[in-house]
Amino acid sequence: MKIKYTEYSPGRLVMGNLPHGKDIFASIEALCRSASVRTAAFSVRGLVTSYTIGALDPKQQVYVTTSATSPREIISCSGSLSSRNGAVEASAHIVLADDQGIVTGGRLFSETRVFSGEIQLQECIGPPPVWAYDDTTGQMLWHFCRG
Repeated sequence: MKIKYTEYSPGRLVMGNLPHGKDIFASIEALCRSASVRTAAFSVRGLVTSYTIGALDPKQQVYVTTSATSPREIISCSGSLSSRNGAVEASAHIVLADDQGIVTGGRLFSETRVFSGEIQLQECIGPPPVWAYDDTTGQMLWHFCRG
C-alpha cells in the first residue's frame, strides 16, 4: 500500500478568542490571515447559537446538511487549514451538546455562529496541502506528491 504524504515542522502555537456572533469559519480564516498562517491544525471550544452540520451520502457523493438555531456547547471541534484555489480555507468536524446532554455532530459548514469561542491553532511549516476532487469518494481531499 502506498500512502502519499508531506512532512511538516511545527510552527507557532496561536491561541485566541473567536468573535461573538460571527461565523466560525470566517473568524478562523480571518485569524489565519492576520497571523500569516497558511497551514495549520486547530481545535475550538465554546458555544454556538446556530449551526450547520452534515454527513456525506457516499452513494450520491453529496453532503446532506442540517441547520438549527438553538444554542449548543462545543464538545469537540477539530480541523485543518489548507489551500483551495489559491486561498486559505478551513475545514472541521464538530460535536455539539444541548442543555440535556444530547449530542449531535458531523462535518461543520457555514453558517455556524459563535456565542463564545476559544481557538488553539498549531501552525505547520511546509507547503500548504491542496484540496483536489477525489473521483473515488466524491470528496475534496488533500493532494500530496510523496509516497
